[in-house]
Amino acid sequence: MISIRQLEWRHGPFSRKLWTLLLAALAQRTIRCGRNVRLRHMSDGVVVRGIGGKGGGDVSASWQMSVEDGEDDSDVYWLLRVSRGLVNGTEAQINGTPMSKIDPDTGDTPALKVTKDEFGEDSICRIYAQIAVSKEWEVDHVDVVALAKTPAKTAWTDFMLIGFLLTDEDGEVSVEQHRFFDQQWVAANTKSTGYATYLRGAE
Repeated sequence: MISIRQLEWRHGPFSRKLWTLLLAALAQRTIRCGRNVRLRHMSDGVVVRGIGGKGGGDVSASWQMSVEDGEDDSDVYWLLRVSRGLVNGTEAQINGTPMSKIDPDTGDTPALKVTKDEFGEDSICRIYAQIAVSKEWEVDHVDVVALAKTPAKTAWTDFMLIGFLLTDEDGEVSVEQHRFFDQQWVAANTKSTGYATYLRGAE
């Protein structure tokens, strides 16, 4: 692993050795896709997307989404599962159940039922961690929600984007991941009305 100290350049010519180290450091940080994963390079970063709606294969990242078709022929819906994710050490919940809790009868973790109503006119369903904020500006609890539109600002609440569910022209649903790590969260510029500037970053 290249140390950042090895890349320190104070003065003088930019040597071939330093250039070689810089290229090696960039190569170490290149995102490479594994099984069932596609990468889309954007001007502001890289989007990691699961193929066929199966998440990313064997990936142990936090907030990892996977989706499957519902089993009721009379209704069209999907079941969304999300791997364990934390905000300031608080585990998110799905339908009031910790997202990593395994049902002893089925062997499954809780799933969020997503219907066509949760998809917007752009055929995108937005998956958020809805963070309930206490009057002391601490994380009270976190719930995974599916929304058709970007939510409006709400008092004592923050919405952290986890990713998207996308529908193609054939009606197939796939996931597009946005969040990968447990989060450190803090409220800044707080107001007594319950509004603030929320700062988030990988733990």
